[in-house]
Amino acid sequence: MPDQDSLETTTAKLIEDYVQKHWEDKGSVHYLSNIGSRLKREFPESQKVITDGLAEFIRRNPVVKVVQHPKISQKIGAVPLYVNVPEQIEELFAKKASSSSSSDRRWGSYEQAFWDAFIQPIDGEVRYVCVDEAGVDVSDTQPTEIKGKCYEIRAEDQTKELTGVAISERVAATHEAINTWLEKNALEQETFSARKQNGNRRVGGRMDEFFDLFEGLSEEDLARISIPLDIIFKLISTK
Repeated sequence: MPDQDSLETTTAKLIEDYVQKHWEDKGSVHYLSNIGSRLKREFPESQKVITDGLAEFIRRNPVVKVVQHPKISQKIGAVPLYVNVPEQIEELFAKKASSSSSSDRRWGSYEQAFWDAFIQPIDGEVRYVCVDEAGVDVSDTQPTEIKGKCYEIRAEDQTKELTGVAISERVAATHEAINTWLEKNALEQETFSARKQNGNRRVGGRMDEFFDLFEGLSEEDLARISIPLDIIFKLISTK
């Protein structure tokens, strides 16, 4: 079991890497709320050393610069140490106009079967997702009759298990897993986009319509969303 110093070093290095990658992709601050959510997902043991908040942890381990929006006090983020903080600090909170990373594409509208393929446990080592004009077909066995094109989804491609986190974080993590998989296979979101049905309503009914409401929201806004589980069950069961 890693000791306290080892955990602190690993956590600090992850924060530094997250902020560096975010700056390279977007040229803007990485919000502390999003860093914290990612650490919980990818390195849960980090919570043993972030006992008094992420800002205080970074103060003890100054691997990045923490900056606060001058007009919106709730907006607190981090940039790499080498970044010069401009006089107009709010400039750091704006994305690069040329940014085109996978995170900018995160809110694709997918076929329900394709979305579920990244959540439901795989019965075996690999899952096959086949797509043609009729839609998406998912199977945990080798397709005997292949229609269209088929691709593999492995356990390491799926959404990482999240326990005790808000639904917004689960949704964001699944989009992140899908975008990573799409990039790995050189595929486009449109290949697995939800087909339109009956007056432009997507497959999946009210649940899909509900999640449409969150499309386009920023990461910091999504981090503030928490939906009771009983409401989710009602959305799933009501047609």
